[in-house]
Amino acid sequence: MEQAISISWEPGKIGAVAETLASGSDDDIIGLEGYVIRERSFFGDIMLSMGGMDFPFPRTPVLDFIISWKFSLDEVALTGVSDVGIIDKYHVTRLALRDYEVVATSTETQATVSVPFVEILAAILRFTRSVLDEITREYPDLLMNDFMENLFRGSLMRELGEEQFLRHSAAMKKRFGRRTD
Repeated sequence: MEQAISISWEPGKIGAVAETLASGSDDDIIGLEGYVIRERSFFGDIMLSMGGMDFPFPRTPVLDFIISWKFSLDEVALTGVSDVGIIDKYHVTRLALRDYEVVATSTETQATVSVPFVEILAAILRFTRSVLDEITREYPDLLMNDFMENLFRGSLMRELGEEQFLRHSAAMKKRFGRRTD
Protein backbone atom coordinates (compact mmCIF):
# COMPACT_ATOMS: atom_id res chain seq x y z
CA MET A 1 0.00 0.00 0.00
CA GLU A 2 1.45 3.35 -1.04
CA GLN A 3 1.70 5.96 1.70
CA ALA A 4 1.13 9.60 0.87
CA ILE A 5 4.24 11.63 1.64
CA SER A 6 4.39 15.32 0.89
CA ILE A 7 6.62 18.19 1.87
CA SER A 8 5.65 21.80 1.44
CA TRP A 9 7.56 24.98 2.15
CA GLU A 10 6.30 28.49 2.60
CA PRO A 11 9.41 30.69 2.26
CA GLY A 12 10.03 33.35 4.88
CA LYS A 13 13.05 35.51 5.70
CA ILE A 14 16.24 35.17 3.67
CA GLY A 15 18.29 35.60 6.83
CA ALA A 16 22.05 35.94 7.12
CA VAL A 17 22.87 35.84 3.41
CA ALA A 18 20.61 38.80 2.56
CA GLU A 19 23.27 41.46 3.14
CA THR A 20 25.89 39.52 1.19
CA LEU A 21 23.51 38.98 -1.73
CA ALA A 22 22.54 42.66 -1.69
CA SER A 23 26.19 43.74 -1.82
CA GLY A 24 26.66 41.92 -5.11
CA SER A 25 30.27 41.11 -4.24
CA ASP A 26 31.32 37.84 -5.84
CA ASP A 27 34.12 37.41 -3.32
CA ASP A 28 31.69 37.82 -0.42
CA ILE A 29 29.31 35.23 -1.91
CA ILE A 30 32.15 32.80 -2.57
CA GLY A 31 33.44 33.32 0.98
CA LEU A 32 30.16 32.63 2.77
CA GLU A 33 30.59 29.84 5.29
CA GLY A 34 28.44 26.76 4.74
CA TYR A 35 26.92 26.91 8.21
CA VAL A 36 25.73 30.49 7.57
CA ILE A 37 23.87 29.36 4.45
CA ARG A 38 22.63 26.11 6.02
CA GLU A 39 21.61 27.23 9.51
CA ARG A 40 21.06 30.99 9.32
CA SER A 41 19.46 31.54 5.92
CA PHE A 42 16.35 30.73 3.88
CA PHE A 43 13.83 30.31 6.67
CA GLY A 44 10.31 29.12 6.12
CA ASP A 45 7.45 27.07 7.42
CA ILE A 46 7.86 23.44 6.39
CA MET A 47 5.17 20.79 6.62
CA LEU A 48 6.13 17.14 6.22
CA SER A 49 3.10 14.89 5.91
CA MET A 50 3.53 11.13 6.06
CA GLY A 51 0.74 8.59 6.08
CA GLY A 52 -1.81 11.10 7.35
CA MET A 53 0.45 12.49 10.10
CA ASP A 54 1.83 16.02 9.97
CA PHE A 55 5.28 17.01 11.17
CA PRO A 56 5.37 20.84 11.22
CA PHE A 57 8.67 22.70 11.20
CA PRO A 58 7.83 26.40 11.63
CA ARG A 59 10.42 29.12 10.95
CA THR A 60 13.01 26.54 9.95
CA PRO A 61 16.14 27.01 7.82
CA VAL A 62 15.12 24.91 4.83
CA LEU A 63 18.63 23.78 3.90
CA ASP A 64 19.23 22.54 7.45
CA PHE A 65 15.95 20.63 7.24
CA ILE A 66 17.04 18.98 3.98
CA ILE A 67 20.55 18.09 5.12
CA SER A 68 19.34 16.82 8.51
CA TRP A 69 16.73 14.54 6.95
CA LYS A 70 19.12 13.28 4.28
CA PHE A 71 21.81 12.53 6.87
CA SER A 72 19.30 10.80 9.16
CA LEU A 73 17.97 8.64 6.33
CA ASP A 74 21.54 7.67 5.42
CA GLU A 75 22.12 6.75 9.06
CA VAL A 76 18.88 4.74 9.22
CA ALA A 77 19.98 2.78 6.13
CA LEU A 78 23.34 2.07 7.77
CA THR A 79 22.44 1.49 11.44
CA GLY A 80 18.67 1.11 11.55
CA VAL A 81 18.01 4.16 13.78
CA SER A 82 18.49 7.91 13.77
CA ASP A 83 17.14 11.13 15.22
CA VAL A 84 16.34 14.06 12.94
CA GLY A 85 17.28 17.20 14.81
CA ILE A 86 16.85 20.59 13.18
CA ILE A 87 18.94 23.51 14.43
CA ASP A 88 17.22 25.53 17.16
CA LYS A 89 14.15 23.26 17.22
CA TYR A 90 13.02 21.70 20.47
CA HIS A 91 11.54 18.52 19.07
CA VAL A 92 13.18 15.64 17.29
CA THR A 93 11.77 13.09 14.91
CA ARG A 94 13.02 9.62 15.82
CA LEU A 95 13.43 7.19 12.91
CA ALA A 96 13.76 3.41 13.06
CA LEU A 97 14.00 0.95 10.20
CA ARG A 98 11.66 -2.04 10.40
CA ASP A 99 12.05 -4.29 7.35
CA TYR A 100 11.57 -1.87 4.44
CA GLU A 101 9.58 0.65 6.46
CA VAL A 102 10.73 3.69 8.39
CA VAL A 103 8.87 4.22 11.64
CA ALA A 104 8.85 7.94 12.41
CA THR A 105 7.99 9.10 15.91
CA SER A 106 7.50 12.69 16.96
CA THR A 107 9.22 13.22 20.30
CA GLU A 108 6.87 16.16 20.85
CA THR A 109 3.59 14.23 20.55
CA GLN A 110 4.78 10.58 20.63
CA ALA A 111 2.66 10.00 17.51
CA THR A 112 4.06 7.33 15.19
CA VAL A 113 3.70 6.59 11.50
CA SER A 114 5.26 3.93 9.30
CA VAL A 115 6.18 4.62 5.67
CA PRO A 116 8.30 2.83 3.05
CA PHE A 117 11.96 3.86 3.28
CA VAL A 118 12.31 4.49 -0.44
CA GLU A 119 9.23 6.73 -0.46
CA ILE A 120 10.45 9.06 2.30
CA LEU A 121 13.92 9.16 0.75
CA ALA A 122 12.45 9.98 -2.68
CA ALA A 123 10.23 12.69 -1.14
CA ILE A 124 13.24 14.32 0.56
CA LEU A 125 15.23 14.19 -2.69
CA ARG A 126 12.36 15.71 -4.72
CA PHE A 127 11.95 18.43 -2.10
CA THR A 128 15.70 19.11 -2.21
CA ARG A 129 15.59 19.60 -5.97
CA SER A 130 12.56 21.84 -5.75
CA VAL A 131 14.05 24.07 -3.03
CA LEU A 132 17.47 24.32 -4.68
CA ASP A 133 15.85 25.15 -8.00
CA GLU A 134 13.78 27.88 -6.36
CA ILE A 135 16.69 29.39 -4.40
CA THR A 136 19.20 29.31 -7.26
CA ARG A 137 16.68 30.65 -9.77
CA GLU A 138 16.19 33.65 -7.48
CA TYR A 139 19.87 33.93 -6.46
CA PRO A 140 21.96 32.24 -9.20
CA ASP A 141 25.21 33.78 -7.95
CA LEU A 142 24.94 31.60 -4.83
CA LEU A 143 26.14 28.74 -7.04
CA MET A 144 29.60 30.36 -6.95
CA ASN A 145 29.74 29.34 -3.29
CA ASP A 146 31.27 25.90 -2.71
CA PHE A 147 28.61 24.83 -0.20
CA MET A 148 25.71 25.69 -2.52
CA GLU A 149 27.45 24.31 -5.58
CA ASN A 150 28.06 20.98 -3.82
CA LEU A 151 24.40 20.76 -2.74
CA PHE A 152 23.28 21.61 -6.26
CA ARG A 153 25.54 19.04 -7.92
CA GLY A 154 24.82 16.41 -5.25
CA SER A 155 21.09 16.69 -5.87
CA LEU A 156 21.71 16.12 -9.60
CA MET A 157 20.03 19.47 -10.30
CA ARG A 158 22.57 20.22 -13.01
CA GLU A 159 21.34 17.18 -14.94
CA LEU A 160 17.65 18.00 -14.46
CA GLY A 161 17.31 20.28 -17.46
CA GLU A 162 18.90 22.83 -19.72
CA GLU A 163 17.84 25.78 -17.56
CA GLN A 164 19.48 24.32 -14.45
CA PHE A 165 22.60 23.28 -16.38
CA LEU A 166 23.01 26.76 -17.86
CA ARG A 167 22.43 28.41 -14.46
CA HIS A 168 25.21 26.29 -12.96
CA SER A 169 27.54 26.84 -15.93
CA ALA A 170 27.06 30.62 -15.80
CA ALA A 171 27.95 30.70 -12.10
CA MET A 172 31.06 28.57 -12.67
CA LYS A 173 32.15 30.76 -15.57
CA LYS A 174 31.60 33.88 -13.46
CA ARG A 175 33.57 32.40 -10.58
CA PHE A 176 36.44 30.76 -12.41
CA GLY A 177 36.45 32.77 -15.64
CA ARG A 178 37.67 35.86 -13.81
CA ARG A 179 40.86 34.26 -12.53
CA THR A 180 44.06 36.10 -13.33
CA ASP A 181 46.47 33.24 -12.60
